Amino acid sequence: MPRAPRADLDPGLYHLTSRANRRDKLFRDERDRVMFCDLLAKVSRPETFLVRAYCLMTTHYHLLVETPTAELSEAMRDLNGIYAKWFNKEHGFRGHVFEQRFHAVDVEKEWHLLEILRYLALNPVRAGLVSTPGRWRWGSFAVVMGGVRAPSFLDVSWTLRLFSEDDADARRQLSSFVSFGPDASAA
Repeated sequence: MPRAPRADLDPGLYHLTSRANRRDKLFRDERDRVMFCDLLAKVSRPETFLVRAYCLMTTHYHLLVETPTAELSEAMRDLNGIYAKWFNKEHGFRGHVFEQRFHAVDVEKEWHLLEILRYLALNPVRAGLVSTPGRWRWGSFAVVMGGVRAPSFLDVSWTLRLFSEDDADARRQLSSFVSFGPDASAA
């Protein structure tokens, strides 16, 4: 029996995660990540959601999104569904690609927002994928810091304005925040 549709989420800022089934690889190679980013660019629109930060790991992804409407669930169903069909065809698989529906946490406080940005920046370092967060090209930290070209779905200035009106100063403050936070030494 099919499950009931997910209840609509209120407009707001959300930290979204989605994990591969059986903790398998969601992104097996660069081509998978490029395809996912292309799909993300297609489904993220001002009327559905805006991507504020992201990090594509190996077994899962994180998105920080802002949605002005209650259409987030439908857009995420499209993103994960289209990617799953493509992934299975590309790799010769069948069945579920994602473990379950996406997980969403409402971000209501500024400190929570900032900690999510730090977490997304340090996640690939903690996983042993890179030595410093600026080296992970599949996350928004490297983009915001200017090391990687911005994908069409990401407005770099949104993150920079959280730290300063001046881009160079904002990048210094963001780098310091990520490097010297209470959890950064564990990376």
